[in-house]
Amino acid sequence: MKMKPTFASVGIAVGWVILAGGASVVRAQSASAGLWVGTVSLNSVQDPQGGLTSSGGTFQFRILYHVNTAGEVRLLRDVVVMQRDHDNNAATAPVIALVTDLTQLPRYTGIVRRSDGRRTGIRYAATAYDFTGNELLVQGKLELEKTLDYRLEAGENGATNPFRHKYHPEHEKGRAYTRVVTVNFKGGTQTPTSTGVTRITGTYKETITGVVTSDLNIAGSIELDRVSTATALNP
Repeated sequence: MKMKPTFASVGIAVGWVILAGGASVVRAQSASAGLWVGTVSLNSVQDPQGGLTSSGGTFQFRILYHVNTAGEVRLLRDVVVMQRDHDNNAATAPVIALVTDLTQLPRYTGIVRRSDGRRTGIRYAATAYDFTGNELLVQGKLELEKTLDYRLEAGENGATNPFRHKYHPEHEKGRAYTRVVTVNFKGGTQTPTSTGVTRITGTYKETITGVVTSDLNIAGSIELDRVSTATALNP
C-alpha cells in the first residue's frame, strides 16, 4: 500500500536533508528562501451590500510558493523534491533539487527509498489555481509585515476552466475570469516547529471578476510551512 508523505514524515525521515538543501548548497541570502507549502482557509464571502460576512463554513486548499536567494517569490503548481550528485554513501548529504520542469526528472534521483528499494521523490501539487507552466512570479515578499500580490487569468478555453464542459454542446466554451490575490503577512506570526520548519501565517484575500455581474470578494487565513531551504528551481 502506498503511503502519502506528510509534513511529519518528511520532517522526521528526510527533514534534515531537505531543510539544509544538501551539503554543498550556498546559504540563502534571503531569510525566507526555500519551498513553502501551506493551506488557505476561506471563511468570509461578500454579502449583498458589498462587505464581507462569515461564510458559515471553511473551504481549504493547498498553496505552494518558492523564494530564491534574491527574495523573489514564485507561485508553484507542481514541484518534486529530488536530489542530485548522490553517491549512495549514507554519510554524505545529497544536494536537494526542487524540480518544477517535470520533463527533467530523469536527471535526478529520488530522495526517499520505497519498500521495494527504489528511490522516489516527494511531490507537492496544488489544484485550486491554474496558469501556464508550473511557476508564476509574484510581486512582494514572503516575510512578516510584507505582502504578496498577483493576478490569475482563466481563459474561456482553458483546460481547467470550471465553466467549460468538453461533451456538453452548451458549454463548449467556458467563461473567462480573473482572480486578484493579496496575501498579507502584516500582523501575522512566524514560529519554528518541532522539526525545525519555519511557519508563517497571515491573511488571504481574493477578488474574482467575470463569474457574476459584479466583483466577488472572498477572504480567510493562510498558514505556510517551509519544507526546504533549497534556493534554486531545476538546478
